[in-house]
Amino acid sequence: MLVLLAAIATGLIALWLFFVTAAVLPVRDPQRVGTWAALASGLVIYAGCTLWLVLRGARPLWVPWCVTALSLIEVPVGAYMLREALTAAPGHFEGYLVVMGLVQATHGALALAYIVFVVAPQARRARTGARAS
Repeated sequence: MLVLLAAIATGLIALWLFFVTAAVLPVRDPQRVGTWAALASGLVIYAGCTLWLVLRGARPLWVPWCVTALSLIEVPVGAYMLREALTAAPGHFEGYLVVMGLVQATHGALALAYIVFVVAPQARRARTGARAS
């Protein structure tokens, strides 16, 4: 359930970023539209793959591999965003980076734990069951 909630939170952040890139950044910071749109697109893919894994299972095989790879990226990226936001110079605090960093690092850690403690044991049981038949 926690992995599902983290994936939904990531998806909501992505939707918010799409809104910001369409409505705010073109006027305020047009040179960063592409960066934030790419990040939002990546978050949608990550959230979608995580939701697929939890709701539909580990087939096809690329799904758990995709979630694992993206989670291994998300944990340090989220931690970096969080650290940067919390150690910003006075007057430069960006609260949205705290939320994004916390959600991304947590989503990545929860997804990795889900793969290690749920997906991998299921795959082992399936392989040993197939051999016994």
